[in-house]
Amino acid sequence: MTDIRVPPHDLDAEEAILSGILQNPSIIKHTRMKISSSDFYRESHQLIYQSIIELNVSDVVAIKNNLESKGKLEHAGGIQYLFNLAEAYSTSAGYEHYCTVVKEMADRRKMISLCQTISGLCFDNTVPIDDALLMSRNGFADIQIRDTLHLKSTVDTSNIYTSDKMVDAYLEYIKSLKSNKFITGIDEIDKRIRGVSGGEVMFIIARAGCFKTAILQNLLQNYTQNSAWGAAFFSIEMPVASITERYHEMISGLTGREIEDIFVKSIEGYPEKTEGLNRDFKERMKGIYIIPTVVSVKDIIQYIKLIEKEYEQKVGIIGIDYIGLLDGPGKGEYEIVSTLSRQLKSMAKLLNIPVIAISQTSRKAGSGDTEISLDMGRGSGAIEETADFLLGLFKSDDAVICKILKNRKGTTGTSWVLELNKETLRLGHGAFYWESDETTKNEQW
Repeated sequence: MTDIRVPPHDLDAEEAILSGILQNPSIIKHTRMKISSSDFYRESHQLIYQSIIELNVSDVVAIKNNLESKGKLEHAGGIQYLFNLAEAYSTSAGYEHYCTVVKEMADRRKMISLCQTISGLCFDNTVPIDDALLMSRNGFADIQIRDTLHLKSTVDTSNIYTSDKMVDAYLEYIKSLKSNKFITGIDEIDKRIRGVSGGEVMFIIARAGCFKTAILQNLLQNYTQNSAWGAAFFSIEMPVASITERYHEMISGLTGREIEDIFVKSIEGYPEKTEGLNRDFKERMKGIYIIPTVVSVKDIIQYIKLIEKEYEQKVGIIGIDYIGLLDGPGKGEYEIVSTLSRQLKSMAKLLNIPVIAISQTSRKAGSGDTEISLDMGRGSGAIEETADFLLGLFKSDDAVICKILKNRKGTTGTSWVLELNKETLRLGHGAFYWESDETTKNEQW
């Protein structure tokens, strides 16, 4: 039985592309990177588009003369059809979408044709099966199915930067720094790393007991107190009750024990005990969104979009505690961390948002009072490669030290004693230089 179904096509999309080009010649260079004349279903559209590409102009008269010289004007619909196309749509906006539609339809037609050919080969017993398989593989390899799989081409003139374009891009970057830049709030560190911008990733590595989660919580709160944008905190390790109590400590200056006692008394009939705490908490926590569940990087992207839509606030920083608990592919620890760190970097660039992620140290890193180094992080090679900034935390004589291990914008190796109150988990803005015994010995030598 003959298949009389009409091959996939979208004439409206084809007309929209041609109409857009005839109105706006600047899009020719972009459309030619996405579709070819053979991608059009209607012959007249193929001829018109091919003429446009050859001439690199959108002048109706020039296109008409080109088609006429080839004896193809009537096949292309005639001069009146060209004028009708030019007026068919009021704008060239949306041409990228229409190119995607036309390309997808063309790929579908190619696949249908190839499948029909493969079917014929399979019914022909004179064709060796190995030859049929090879011809099938080669046929599918020749089809450009990138758009069918909804993958955007990375080869485009928009990705080529001339000196003029570089200057413009840098000026836009400078303009965006005020809003699209994460400042830790620790003065000495901020002087050296000059903030984490959109698309950049900072990792914080530390052993257990070095207050890494508390420090990340402080950093996120510092950000929201000085920005109109919000912070998304993906706390995979700690339940929301613990996060809430910790933030109460940081905001009120009370210890966790004191916070708990006040709320117990409130439940027992003294609600006024918590009124001030809750009022300050709600005020200081505005703009911080806690997501205490296991997520993948894809989930994080969806949560960011959901927050911005539902709460109508732009998210300016993403905090993750910690990378080892993210849902990600891979078998061994290094492979998992390597994949996740690359995904986080891609996510930061896609969303144009800074990302701060905690990573634990490996077992060989020793106790918390050993000075931290780059090779102590789990999957350290992968994290070091991906990170724009890498901070390491360790303790010395009960002080919490922060060491700059990687810095794309400056020097590394300096260490700073943080103003961290271990009772209330409050982190101050100050820090003073810390010098290891080993450094002192080397200088004396």
